[in-house]
Amino acid sequence: MKLNKYTAVLVLFGFVAVQTTVAQAPNTSPAQEALKGMRPFIGNWTGESDSFGGFEGLEEGGKIHWAIRFRWLLNKTSVEYAWQVKYKDTGKNFGSGNQIVSLDAATGKLRTIGYGHDGGVYWSNTGSIEIDGKSFTQVVNEITINKTKSKYTVKRKIENPKTMSIEATDQFVEGKELKDLPVFRLHRVVKAASRNIEPVKNYAGSYTARVVEEEEGFETFFYLKLKPDSTFNGWEEGDESNKIVGSWKVLSKTLVCNGENSNEEIAIKLDKKTMKVLSLAVNGEEAEELVQANIVFKKD
Repeated sequence: MKLNKYTAVLVLFGFVAVQTTVAQAPNTSPAQEALKGMRPFIGNWTGESDSFGGFEGLEEGGKIHWAIRFRWLLNKTSVEYAWQVKYKDTGKNFGSGNQIVSLDAATGKLRTIGYGHDGGVYWSNTGSIEIDGKSFTQVVNEITINKTKSKYTVKRKIENPKTMSIEATDQFVEGKELKDLPVFRLHRVVKAASRNIEPVKNYAGSYTARVVEEEEGFETFFYLKLKPDSTFNGWEEGDESNKIVGSWKVLSKTLVCNGENSNEEIAIKLDKKTMKVLSLAVNGEEAEELVQANIVFKKD
């Protein structure tokens, strides 16, 4: 899907006010539209919880370490999430798996198919997903290689751009109900910041980008305030209440700003000589269309 300049610039600051422009794009797939609520989950997550049993292959005892990755597939028409969970003390496999989320053309609903191991026991499953705001609930029907059947519900929720909670309920193994598991939380994996190669004071200041969409007769302004303490703010004219707040650093050829607003985590890379936007990532997802938008900030 190709976005016009106006849409791309609004994406730069994480705004969702352009949803009508995106929805009306002729190349938008029904699958892309159905899965857009998965966007806040894209990226890598990690955390710890207590181990638990009840399912064939799982053994309770000690802490476990979670590593989960969500990513787009096939031009955002499906989502894959994979996980690896190990015992913290021994490093042995507690559970691992892979799940694909896609739109069922027959029913018009989201479905899942997955496979993996609990301990050393192989399983496969199918299920359904419902997205509600910044959460999605998955109902799973699963069977192990030994024909043990189970059914359970898992709700994953983005509590803030850096935290995801997971709650498992309505768990049945061979018809026997298990106790609900405590809610646990994972944290988004953020790349370690590299050190500035020259003083930030050389680039600190207030910057403005004027954007004009001639075909639609639209004009707007966007602002960046790069502070000497390596923090920054970014906002659109008239929408100061939804500022991006974060930190910035100077690299060999670029300035990199990493921050968040009320909805998402945003990373912006600018050419430090021209202040042209070179790349943008929202929750770890690259928005390549911005390279074509020719957005340039000028120092006030």
